[in-house]
Amino acid sequence: MTAPRPHAFATRPWLLLALGMSLLFACRNQNRTTVPNRALDRPMDVELACVQRRADGTMGVAPAGSCAGSNPSCSDPDSPHLVGFVTNSERNEIAVFRRCDRNGLVDMDPESPGYDFLPAGGLPQEMTITADACRAVAANTQTCDLTLVDVPQVSALALDVATEEAAGSMAWTVIPLRGDGTALGARPGDIVAVPGFLSQAGDAGAGGSQPI
Repeated sequence: MTAPRPHAFATRPWLLLALGMSLLFACRNQNRTTVPNRALDRPMDVELACVQRRADGTMGVAPAGSCAGSNPSCSDPDSPHLVGFVTNSERNEIAVFRRCDRNGLVDMDPESPGYDFLPAGGLPQEMTITADACRAVAANTQTCDLTLVDVPQVSALALDVATEEAAGSMAWTVIPLRGDGTALGARPGDIVAVPGFLSQAGDAGAGGSQPI
């Protein structure tokens, strides 16, 4: 009569240990935490502005050179801060960052899940900023339009200065028009902000920004 063969786990206890470890890691994988996307997806261009809270509580903006030599504390909006705008072309957004932040990018809507940037048109690429630094402008090559960003309002949000404006209202679309009022319909390859006296387009928006 043939004696019964011992179970594999009895002769090879390491198999039982391996099975237990695999089950442990499988359970842990089910509880994996989703990390918000804080990365740039195919960034194309960047523009900078120097911002600082004024005595009246509003945000003052100036060209990036005004921040030269400053070493601000991230918790002190009354000192000059360098704020940047990046076309995040893969996600059709404009990302915002502060120089002094360890994580770099700014979450434009901390109260909502995930990590939010400013909405833009299709495939934003080149950027410019007006001479007074009040507006940053992105050229959207897929939708043939422009995205204007309110630099003072965005900077207030980035520096945790009280603002009643929602992040979605701090960027808006401008459609270039022909002389007869119809859409130009051309893919912008580059964009330049010019002084007001060189343009016949009028004001590009409130706040004294320069024409595009």
